[in-house]
Amino acid sequence: MDNQLLSLWLPLMLGALLLGVAGWVLRDARSREKERRPVIVTVLGLTVESPRDWAALCLLLFALTFPLYLVARRARS
Repeated sequence: MDNQLLSLWLPLMLGALLLGVAGWVLRDARSREKERRPVIVTVLGLTVESPRDWAALCLLLFALTFPLYLVARRARS
């Protein structure tokens, strides 16, 4: 694969991966909310509990919020 093709596909694949993970987080958080086991975390006075907020944060700040979601999810199990 040449560099030009790689430079085109790599961002597309990473974007698709981020969208897929954010979609999974949204679906998972909604199902846990329906089961009355919401995923909630408070960091520096900011509370995240809405499935939409979790998905948006995972999309925008993946490296920080996706691991945080997994930890908070496990803590509420």
